[in-house]
Amino acid sequence: MRSSGRNTPCPSCGRTKDGDCRFNEEVILCHAGESCGPDQALRIGEVVNIEGHSWALVKTGAGHSGSAHVFKPHQPKRKKAPRATRTGPQQEQQAKAEVASIAIERFFDEFDLAWNVMDFHSLSPKELTEGIVTIETAHQTGQELSGLIQSIWRENHDLRILHRDRFNACIRNLGYQVEDLRHFRNHYLGEII
Repeated sequence: MRSSGRNTPCPSCGRTKDGDCRFNEEVILCHAGESCGPDQALRIGEVVNIEGHSWALVKTGAGHSGSAHVFKPHQPKRKKAPRATRTGPQQEQQAKAEVASIAIERFFDEFDLAWNVMDFHSLSPKELTEGIVTIETAHQTGQELSGLIQSIWRENHDLRILHRDRFNACIRNLGYQVEDLRHFRNHYLGEII
């Protein structure tokens, strides 16, 4: 880094009387003294032309004395590339994925309610009726979703990874629970199903 002096004036303020300013091709530390210094009206981020090149003020109050302005070669901000907006088929695919995710989550909620129905023998008549409705509702939802699930998995890889194993386990367990319910209704309630 060079210092200002008789043969090397500061590119910013032209200081030659001493070596208070320092500079190279990458940075200028221009000392704000009594007789020389940078324009005090400059604000950080402003760009000035120094020797035919654009330099940006990046810091004030720098240097060992705390009275230097720091300039660096100006690099215009790059415009951010416009964010790709989903159009047509992409929007439709995203909407389908959201609907599928909601349907799967709803089924999981219904399964949890059905799975938490107590042992049929210990339920009051009212609780048994509510339990039957809960299990049958979850089973019906699972059956309807099962008809669509392969296309959901095929079109939504993330949903498949996230939910497939749980979905399959829920369907299997609901099948067992429905069989237990049919057995109970047939053998203990005398219903012909």
